[in-house]
Amino acid sequence: MKISVIIPALNAGQSLEAALTSVWNQTHQDYEIIVMDGGSTDGTRELLTKHNDRIKYWQSAPDEGTTHAINDGFKKCSGDLVMFLCADDQVHDPDVFKNVIREFEEHPETQVLCATLKMVDPTGLVEPFLNPSNREDIRRQGSLHLPGAFFRHEVINQRPLSYDVDIANDYEMFAYLTQRTTLPIRVSPLVTVAFSLGGRTNNPKTDFKKINECFIVRRKYFGFWNSWYWYTWDMFIAILRNLNFRPFTWARKIRQRLKGKSTAYNS
Repeated sequence: MKISVIIPALNAGQSLEAALTSVWNQTHQDYEIIVMDGGSTDGTRELLTKHNDRIKYWQSAPDEGTTHAINDGFKKCSGDLVMFLCADDQVHDPDVFKNVIREFEEHPETQVLCATLKMVDPTGLVEPFLNPSNREDIRRQGSLHLPGAFFRHEVINQRPLSYDVDIANDYEMFAYLTQRTTLPIRVSPLVTVAFSLGGRTNNPKTDFKKINECFIVRRKYFGFWNSWYWYTWDMFIAILRNLNFRPFTWARKIRQRLKGKSTAYNS
């Protein structure tokens, strides 16, 4: 199986090379990389030019946001499986692609594989995130995540990311898949990505835009009361975050002290 890796980027030159290297280090070498840079001014273009021979396709030009970048990148893909990797994330270890392909081969009915993430916050705290395992939990708890998920090519070909949202595109995608289709989605404990919590989707400055996008998604797929309940909760947390009050960060620190140090990669 060939794996297509789509990496949207914008002024992520400091982390992009590490993301690329985590793909280049894979023991399964049948892959292709597509980088969609939104016109960075931090040296990203020079980095991509330097590694031009190791990247199937890249572009560096202003775009209309992450969703457009990912969908445009998909048009360049030829892989059997597709994954989306944020420019500040990394594939967890060199055997990820090999293990992912084994899961698809052992469970050929699978159309989407949602694996486990290692959440890495800006202070270096690390915590595994295991996706919900059934559709009701997905509805109640929120979302599966695009980073760490692998799609069969035909799934994205038939239904790309929705242009109605930009930050909450993974939430919308999995809401659609779990509520409007019966596609087999497999949840696996396999760790595939070290996910940086310092990115745009976890930035307090974008909280309110993301909340509004999630509200639109919930109204569409989950109904009136569910959307308003979670909207109120999300707004409460966003206000705390924008006041620099971070209860979830404190909770992670407490758990880290109780559990001891963890490593983001290769463990």
